[in-house]
Amino acid sequence: MTINFSNIDGSVRKYAEAAEEHGYLDEPDHETISCGCGYDGPPEAIIRYSEWDEAETDSDLWICAGCGDA
Repeated sequence: MTINFSNIDGSVRKYAEAAEEHGYLDEPDHETISCGCGYDGPPEAIIRYSEWDEAETDSDLWICAGCGDA
């Protein structure tokens, strides 16, 4: 996996690093996002909360490759 953590916003980075440690951080397959920052394309990474047992949500968190926010 070639996730560039330096592109990820600091507040989101801790969740991404924890997700990677537990095996729930994933590279995008064919997904694309349209972010408020103007970026339109594949996300930098996806935190698969739908697979994370401790998660309170069923939705995945997509990290923008443009601004690093989620």
